[in-house]
Amino acid sequence: QTQGRAIITSSDVNETSQEDSKWGNGHGVFTYYLLEGLRGNADTNEDHFVTVGELFRYVRHSVFSATERQQNPQMLVGDNENLALAVAPLR
Repeated sequence: QTQGRAIITSSDVNETSQEDSKWGNGHGVFTYYLLEGLRGNADTNEDHFVTVGELFRYVRHSVFSATERQQNPQMLVGDNENLALAVAPLR
């Protein structure tokens, strides 16, 4: 068992968090990719667990790309990157 916390923000200081109907019926881009990551898209090592580190890297890259570098999610330093958040479905 692993314990810990995870604080991931949707954007950096002085950035606007973007919303649009193209991201899941009006979700913000951050929420859209956060949910996609938890559904298994962030499971980069394919061990069927989505960890904080995997989720953050997936969300950061996806949001950064989707907003043409205008929105940069951040993670609080010291968070437990190995904390499992979700079980990814078998592909």
